[in-house]
Amino acid sequence: MRDPGWKWRRPFVRDTRGVASIEMALIFPIMLIVFVGLVDVANLLTANRRVTLTASTLGDLVTQSPGHVTTADLNGFISAARSIMDPFPEASTSLEFYTFTKSSGSVQLDWEHKSNNAGCGAAPVPDATMENLMAEDNDVVVSRTCYIWQPVLGIILGFSTTTVQDQLMLRPRQTARITCDDC
Repeated sequence: MRDPGWKWRRPFVRDTRGVASIEMALIFPIMLIVFVGLVDVANLLTANRRVTLTASTLGDLVTQSPGHVTTADLNGFISAARSIMDPFPEASTSLEFYTFTKSSGSVQLDWEHKSNNAGCGAAPVPDATMENLMAEDNDVVVSRTCYIWQPVLGIILGFSTTTVQDQLMLRPRQTARITCDDC
């Protein structure tokens, strides 16, 4: 026995004019999510590269100092390094300096300076790598840059932020120690 509604369905089954529209309606949302995801990955890689470059530049600027820096000098270094992070927002970026000194075989924090943002957390803890870089009465400058990255897809789908950070340890270049009286 034949289905009585078959006569009405036959023209629609053979008509293929709307197939492309239906395929696009099904595939377009997936392609849009993939595209925005690729943009997010590219932005994250760019942010990571700039964070590393900023930390390196900050460390270079401090370690090239002639032995003494002031808070004004350090704020100038921070202002100069912020341009590396463009076009990423300044409010999401934190820049920090720490100077450690090895005296009588133990490594201790000598001074620190942070940008006005929240920061990257606690000061670095001296480890074997830091101790290997140091000689007695010699400093190691640790420069750290953190950026709080918000993915575009995360704003749409409600993902949380990710902190991108890098930290470099460098020895002073012109003197064995770098002092800062007002830090």
